[in-house]
Amino acid sequence: MKKDTILASALELIQKFGLSSLTMDDVARHCGISKKTIYQFFSGKDALIDELTDAFIEDEQDRLTQALEQLPSPADQFRFMITFLFNIIEVIPYENLFVLKRKHHASYALFESFFHSVKHTLGDIVANGLEEGLFDQRIKKDIFVENTVKQLFALHKDLKRMGRAGVYEIWKEQLFLYLTKVLYASEQP
Repeated sequence: MKKDTILASALELIQKFGLSSLTMDDVARHCGISKKTIYQFFSGKDALIDELTDAFIEDEQDRLTQALEQLPSPADQFRFMITFLFNIIEVIPYENLFVLKRKHHASYALFESFFHSVKHTLGDIVANGLEEGLFDQRIKKDIFVENTVKQLFALHKDLKRMGRAGVYEIWKEQLFLYLTKVLYASEQP
């Protein structure tokens, strides 16, 4: 049994049932191994979750960095960044972040650091677009970035309810249009 198989099984269980219901017994059963075998690779549930979190963040950070390096302009980078953030929102349920914050502090700290880095990158993109004259010069970068993050956080927090009501895709599209319109608003009053 490889460590990667255990991690993949744990991730599958988290995606299916949520982080709060994950137990080492469930992971062992899902893998078809004993709990003792899991403890040969991980000191406990915290260590398992920390490694899953670290791997996820590393993969997403690499994906973001590679994509932004290949995109020619701040406008393209901004569109990618918003799409990237929507993807993160859809992949990581708000409830799982809440559980991390309450019970798995090291993993939550990794996510906080990651989101801080992403927010900084978004700020750099907006600053570059302003410098190149691509975005409305009236925009105050820090305020725009902070408001964007707040809108995305509100979406993340309410995602399940919106999905059940069938309005998530509409809300997502409207938010994207709104952010784009703000960036490119005419200088004319």
